Amino acid sequence: MKKSFLFSALTLLFISLCFVACDNDNEDLGDVIWDIYPLVIRVEVTDSQGYDLLNPDTENNWREQPITATYKGETYEIKWDPFFDGRPNTRLYPARFYGLYTRYNLPLEKYMLEFGEFDGMGDYENETLTIDWGNGRTDVITYSWDFEWVKDEPKIKKTFWINGVETTNPIKIVLE
Repeated sequence: MKKSFLFSALTLLFISLCFVACDNDNEDLGDVIWDIYPLVIRVEVTDSQGYDLLNPDTENNWREQPITATYKGETYEIKWDPFFDGRPNTRLYPARFYGLYTRYNLPLEKYMLEFGEFDGMGDYENETLTIDWGNGRTDVITYSWDFEWVKDEPKIKKTFWINGVETTNPIKIVLE
């Protein structure tokens, strides 16, 4: 009798747990933790035939040029292929400012000139970055990045210009 009562009680408890459901109302997102990826200015550098001039295997590449970037009055020399393992130290990915550097972009399968990183939750209005290619040519990159929360979700409006012409990130520059 005790076994039968215990079995019945456990069965009833199991069945009642099966019919317990969470509310489908998603309005309370208070427990969502957002990790906003940092802003990085990326530049794809090619010749007129589309060859990647930052790739060490490309003939007549630009890897020996003394490329610099000037941002807010400071000049940054290029770091060729600094070590990045592609993984943050923790699950949180805070912005780490590296200056001007090259990195192989695996999804795009090409080398990129990059400048940053900047806080992705920051607001940047018409910031300018001047790249000096070391041969007398300069290009001016201007960008605006507007971050805001809308109904508990992040919204980012980003705009990039190269020499006054609106473009996308990564920015494409053709050098000869």
